[in-house]
Amino acid sequence: MTATPGNAQRHARAGLTRAFDLAPPTAGLVILTSLLTGTERPALTIGLAVWIASARPVARMIQLARASFSDPDRRQPRWALAFLALGSLLTAVATVGSGFAELLAPTAMVMEVRLPVEIPNVMVFLAAIAFLPGLMLLPGTTPTLLGRLRWVLDGAGIGICVLFTIWVLVFTNLELLGAAVTATLASSVAIGIATIAGLRAARHHWRRLTAGIGVVISIAGLAGLTITLDFQARPPWLFMVGTLLASGPSLVRIGATEIAKQPSQTISIEDDGSFSMYPVLAIPLGGGILAAGYHFLQQRVFDTTSIVLGIAGVALVALREGLAALDVRRYAIRLAAQRAHFRSLFAGSTDVTLVLDDDQVVRWQSPAAARLLGLSDQDVVGRSLFALFHPDDADQVDDRVVRVALSDEADDLAVGEARMRDGFGGWRHIEIRMTDLRTSPEVGAIVAHIRDISERKELELSLRQASFADQLTTLPNRRELLRFIAQRHAPGVVMAFCLDGVEGVNDAHGREVGEAVLVEAARRLRDGVNEGDLPVRLDGDKLAVVTASGAVQAQIMATRLLTSLANPYELPGTTAYVAARAGLAELEPDREDRIDADDALRCAELALRRARRRGRGGAIEWHDASVDGTVRRQLAIEQQLPGAIARGELELRFQPIVDLIRLGTVGAEAVITWRHPSLGTVSASELLPVAEEVGLGPEIHEWGLHRICRQLSAWLHDHRDLWVSFDVSAEQLTGPEFLAAVTVALETHGVPAANLAVEVSEADLHALPSQSRRRHGDRVDPAADTRAEALVSALTELRQLGVRVALDHFGTETTSLHRLRLLPVDLLKVDRCLVAAPVDSTGPATALIDVMVKFSHQLGLEIAVQDLEDEGDVEDVRASGCRYGQGRPFSEPLLAEHFEAYVDSHRVQRF
Repeated sequence: MTATPGNAQRHARAGLTRAFDLAPPTAGLVILTSLLTGTERPALTIGLAVWIASARPVARMIQLARASFSDPDRRQPRWALAFLALGSLLTAVATVGSGFAELLAPTAMVMEVRLPVEIPNVMVFLAAIAFLPGLMLLPGTTPTLLGRLRWVLDGAGIGICVLFTIWVLVFTNLELLGAAVTATLASSVAIGIATIAGLRAARHHWRRLTAGIGVVISIAGLAGLTITLDFQARPPWLFMVGTLLASGPSLVRIGATEIAKQPSQTISIEDDGSFSMYPVLAIPLGGGILAAGYHFLQQRVFDTTSIVLGIAGVALVALREGLAALDVRRYAIRLAAQRAHFRSLFAGSTDVTLVLDDDQVVRWQSPAAARLLGLSDQDVVGRSLFALFHPDDADQVDDRVVRVALSDEADDLAVGEARMRDGFGGWRHIEIRMTDLRTSPEVGAIVAHIRDISERKELELSLRQASFADQLTTLPNRRELLRFIAQRHAPGVVMAFCLDGVEGVNDAHGREVGEAVLVEAARRLRDGVNEGDLPVRLDGDKLAVVTASGAVQAQIMATRLLTSLANPYELPGTTAYVAARAGLAELEPDREDRIDADDALRCAELALRRARRRGRGGAIEWHDASVDGTVRRQLAIEQQLPGAIARGELELRFQPIVDLIRLGTVGAEAVITWRHPSLGTVSASELLPVAEEVGLGPEIHEWGLHRICRQLSAWLHDHRDLWVSFDVSAEQLTGPEFLAAVTVALETHGVPAANLAVEVSEADLHALPSQSRRRHGDRVDPAADTRAEALVSALTELRQLGVRVALDHFGTETTSLHRLRLLPVDLLKVDRCLVAAPVDSTGPATALIDVMVKFSHQLGLEIAVQDLEDEGDVEDVRASGCRYGQGRPFSEPLLAEHFEAYVDSHRVQRF
């Protein structure tokens, strides 16, 4: 057949195009041959050769990408071509950049790596970032993100396995260089992903495989360039690396030409997923295992990097298999949807399926019956369905399942639970689901699906026990208490108990001892209640009891339980001591004969809160609706106190302490108050106990201490020689930072220590064990000994610093005079109860205060009477010889500026 002139011209143009396509790679290879004879600038030679070899392929790919952007049917190919062209361009730029760096700055260092080596090292990452999206977007590849993720994991797994093999066989025997390791890591993962992508694309056209091969060669060439330059390899290695880099763009261009001819393709969901039909992952994984075995036989140990790579490879394989499992599940659901009549009969492979006739007689059972329940066909087929169930459950199944399933008005599915006899003579808890398919031509019968839920029932029972019982003490928990109260329809009492001191036992003896105390307390509570009562552990150190007894019997029971709970806990190796308190609330049904369980428990806990605020063990409080407002106010203070200092809501007031002889103000007691926008003014008696409970006591005391010292400094500067006292709790006083805080405040504001006084409540000293109790052999809590020593030590250190110590509200407790003589105290602030005469007394009102004044003078102590009510009290105190007084006749606590005005205006006698 004779060729026409037009065909000849086309053949000539095609031949010329092929010549142009082959010329650049050929020229590049010719230039690379100079590496075999040796050259001083190998990187420059490789860069020049690669640039010449890749110029036309890159330009051709860019031309194809631009052409595809004008065709809406080629949205997918154009992005693939664009990314592949970018990756080839970055490969060429990397080699040229490395060559110029070798020429201009061969010894320049970047992060301890030579610049000619670092450029291709970095470009490995950039080229991979460009190449891999191009391969992912090849027409005909997986259309979903999950599918791409799966074969990315396949590729990453291959890369990690290859890297692991190279590491244990090569790098463990060489001196490690950072650039080589980085390039190997990046290229291994990228090559693995590119391999999987290329193989997937080849399934639709074999020439697309050349694009994947070109990407693999290009990335391997960049990594090889980094490694050869880093290790200064011999010329044959440099020639091989250069050959890879020069041929890579041409192979990518061949694949890109085929890609440009094809429109965007979508594949069915069944074809989505990884390239699992090829054993591409098995080969590198097997190689890694062999390499690991060889390395272990040779060196018997793996370095950290080898271990990390091995773990990473296993993790990738596991994640890949997990995604594959999700695919299997998705495909199974799709298959089941396509075969609806089979799904109707066999809704689950673990269910027993029974086919029944109109009289509910079993005509067929699935093979799963023998495997799951041990039931043979002889045991079931031909028998009534109800003969298989427990007699107590047969009627229930008939009424709630069968009749509902066969009813015309009901849904076509009915579910129920029952006990069914198995083939071993036992009873199984089963769930039965019945469907009326008599109108279905595929089935024409009633279908019952039976599922064994015995394990679920046992688990539910275990969970119920765990949900409604305390794990430590085995007592019922709060949820069980609420359920128990909600089911009651008769009056009763709920009692809430708390064990104060368990945290101290934990700190002193360890948490195990504290838990042993709680277990023993639970036993005592359980033994102390009546039959029918419910003992409960609420949480932490809180217990409770719900009793049907009346108020009087409940009071007696609570007293008895408190005594039992407060008795010493004799444990192996130690004895623990705790205090107990109780809050009680009555259970009263409403008009509908119901009890609000949450409200009842809340009332008992509010009463317990009041008992705890009374500050001593054995306290019992009944809930009183009239004091709910007070308790709610305390709760509001707790919630809103944090941040009060930052908001500027706290203020300091000063109550004058007057010299009753000279009638002049000698000092003041500082009182912290809180001006709250909605609660109004919160006094110190409300504020400080709550602050201690919520852990804000140290912060507020430190704020008050600095404000006091700042004010003292100002008064001393204005020639007002005054001293100021302030209340401190025993816990705050014995804290590890209190003495340091006092020292810093005095030094910061330049205040003499003698102008500052610390007031300690007599109640804190009364809680200390007395010497008489020790002499008589009474049992004393070792923790109390520790607190006593810490308190006395703290007071002694304050006096050594020069700060005066005052005993506040003296006379309200039974402090022994022997202890008073030994305590480091400078001032007794006597309570007004020692001044005021009893109502039925006919003796002088000042008898007790006279004794106290004389006794204080003999001990060298100053004395002041506080909380004076009227001028009669002032005259009685002055007549007894007491020097100082404080109270309403002089002034209530004042702000600093008002206190200064008071001091200036009361320099003369008022009486």
